[in-house]
Amino acid sequence: MRRCSTFVAIALAMLLSPLAATAQNSGGATEKKLMVAGERAALLNRIAHDLVGWKAKLNALDPGKGNPSYDVGKFIEAEKLVALGAVNSADASISRLRAKWTIYQELGLADSVDVISLFFAQLADAGVFNNESLSATREDAAEMGAVQIMLKNDGMERLRLLEASPCGENIKP
Repeated sequence: MRRCSTFVAIALAMLLSPLAATAQNSGGATEKKLMVAGERAALLNRIAHDLVGWKAKLNALDPGKGNPSYDVGKFIEAEKLVALGAVNSADASISRLRAKWTIYQELGLADSVDVISLFFAQLADAGVFNNESLSATREDAAEMGAVQIMLKNDGMERLRLLEASPCGENIKP
């Protein structure tokens, strides 16, 4: 029983993180439907495919292009490294989720996608992009945000069900 309460405490800490607030749809209510195995597999395949493109865009990003100020260039370079780290973390989470789906890994993947999404949104807001229109950069950020919300909603609902059950017997991914 102690092991169960420790897991629930850790999961609740993740639930109460600032990023948990982004797991709400535009209406403010969270989605209550859990993804089934086929939906989860399709979503992981989609994210894995998209990660390749996101990583290429990040690697191609030149902080000096467009003559930004020194401070803006340094900011872009630092945040680019954070976003690339999030891409690597997301890739590792996908591998683990394919082996065994856990709430922890699902929420970790959602947070990694959120970091990437926020960086692309910052680039769009700052008008910094390479050979890509501003609207395409915003679309990338919005698409990543939608994926993050799907993962976060599913993970939060699984956590809610875990909390309501005798240590999760009725939650089988």
